[in-house]
Amino acid sequence: MQTKVSALSGIDSPFVGYFDSAGKLPARTEPAWALVGDLATAKPYAYYVAGNVPSGYSAGWNDLSGVLGTYDFTILKDIVESKEGSNGHICDFCDEEGNLLFYVDENGNLISKNKNVEYQSLLTNSHICDFCDEEGNLLFYVDENGQFVANFKNDEKDVEDRNLAYDICIRLSDFLSSGKSHSQSIKDALDFVSPFSRKLIVFDVDVNIDEAILLDSNTTVLLKQCTIKQNDDVFDNVFRGKNVQLTSDYSYIPDSVESLENIRIIGDSKSRIIGCDINKKYNHPTLGMQDMTGDFYGIRTHMVNFSRLSGGEFYGISFSLTRGWCLSFELCSNLYIHDLTINSNVKNGDGIDLRCGCTDCRIERIKGSTSDDMVACTALGDTSDRTFPVGNTLFTSEITHRMWKSLKDASPDALDIRNIMINDVDNVGAAQGGHGIICLSAYGSKVTHVSMNNIREAAGQNREAFIKLYTGYGTGYNDNDISDIRINNVEAVSASYTLMSNCKCNNVWANKLSPGKNSITYKDGFTITN
Repeated sequence: MQTKVSALSGIDSPFVGYFDSAGKLPARTEPAWALVGDLATAKPYAYYVAGNVPSGYSAGWNDLSGVLGTYDFTILKDIVESKEGSNGHICDFCDEEGNLLFYVDENGNLISKNKNVEYQSLLTNSHICDFCDEEGNLLFYVDENGQFVANFKNDEKDVEDRNLAYDICIRLSDFLSSGKSHSQSIKDALDFVSPFSRKLIVFDVDVNIDEAILLDSNTTVLLKQCTIKQNDDVFDNVFRGKNVQLTSDYSYIPDSVESLENIRIIGDSKSRIIGCDINKKYNHPTLGMQDMTGDFYGIRTHMVNFSRLSGGEFYGISFSLTRGWCLSFELCSNLYIHDLTINSNVKNGDGIDLRCGCTDCRIERIKGSTSDDMVACTALGDTSDRTFPVGNTLFTSEITHRMWKSLKDASPDALDIRNIMINDVDNVGAAQGGHGIICLSAYGSKVTHVSMNNIREAAGQNREAFIKLYTGYGTGYNDNDISDIRINNVEAVSASYTLMSNCKCNNVWANKLSPGKNSITYKDGFTITN
């Protein structure tokens, strides 16, 4: 360790860059460091200025790989996207969400760019941005002053100094074997990591599944250029919280559901989740034999379903061949759902559904074509002891509803939806219509403090409205149960109305609605500008 400190003494200038060989390193006038070679075997070099050279080194560039080791940045190459620069930049480096991390300016200097506050709050040690490998080892970071800092610690004795994001990291490919189904291999992998507090499972191979993948608290699933495909006739979620254990009885509803925390399902923007080519069929008592798709068939039609989850992130994935709501959440908080592509063409083919009790969620950069609502904030808090079937609906789509009465008795706002931010949604409405975004309330459950910004309808068919604030699917709506809504910069193409409402709302402001043809039954409580 002492040798390392002396070798890097005085070297606190910014990162120089990757070069083909040491012979191409430019001369410097101040101490600096660089990485030399290809991404898989990069060597660290330090530049010492005459008069300030540590013992054992010489003025100029010095190869420090004998002291510090070499570094494999190929994972970083997969995670960070390089693209043609903007604003005079030679090259921009962005993360998977498209946020600018750093860039090469017109003079060839590498400049860091602060990330937004939400990202800062997730990081430690006052870093603006951390770059880690898949095992969570810190490679380098941007400090609070916007400077790049290397973390050249590559031997076991320095492991305690690393920023370890996980206690265990595994690759799913290590658990696959002939004679064992992919679903069983996934269960084996999850069982393998289960004793650890912070778990990372890298899906690095394509898999075909027969049942839901059940995730416990403090679990991250990274989809790395892979496809998760449901086999034909599977009737189950793709991902579900481990706190919801269903049975072979489709009508089963648990009396209570335990809470979960900190679950992430993240992709690389190339990974896909695809439903069945052939859906399971059921002899509906009224409608006869039909595919088990849509609201009539309940929770198992959701591709992703979580209940009572606090802290979750879902991004970088493309969904197709959905069977109902694509992502559904009940009684969840602190969710960040972003950079998803959702394509559906089935009955009740919603994109993202926030149901009763969801709070403090952010949804942004969502695109695709949905046969029903792209984003739904739906608070239908019926606390009666419902039994199914209800009309044509055979099974429940809200698995926590037997808890609702006790939750609402303990806290009157327990089933409200509040503090939701929705940004940058690009939606095409499929043939069945639906809406871009809805706020729906009944049974005294409120939808409050929802903001929508940059919501665009690329195309659509048979839509009554692109944005809709309303009551329905039950009774008990009270005046102003929908309140404190902000809507800005909405572009509707084919919907009959840009904004529609059939109920008395409070403190709803809308700005820059295009084309601005609205249908508002109770105008008191609405302010529309531009």
